[in-house]
Amino acid sequence: KLFLDFSREDQFEIAFDDLTRAIHNAPLFVKPAVANNPFEPVADTVKRSGDGVLEVMKVLIPVYEQMRGSPDHIPYTYVAERWRGSRAMLDILIDQAQSQGLIKTHLGNYMEITMKGKMYAVENKLVE
Repeated sequence: KLFLDFSREDQFEIAFDDLTRAIHNAPLFVKPAVANNPFEPVADTVKRSGDGVLEVMKVLIPVYEQMRGSPDHIPYTYVAERWRGSRAMLDILIDQAQSQGLIKTHLGNYMEITMKGKMYAVENKLVE
């Protein structure tokens, strides 16, 4: 139910605005969303925004493809120059890619894409 008081002249404009908003279902104030359920497991509510290892491979694979005729060792600096995030995050993701067997690192300065990494690239459509 809606009750609007048009009897007071000094409140007429406010009442008219309330009526217009009610007709158009456009309230002046909107209730905020209810907070997360404290009894719901956090693991069910947190969603990953992306796959960081995939993002690293999206940088590594084009560099690897451009290095035809060169050794398979990709200099870290080539990747760091093309990486848009922080260097610390890049290092973490490179370590994760290495632990998944997608790449090997040599002396911390060079990376090599393993056969598993090449298959990963094909499966994720990073190469044709």
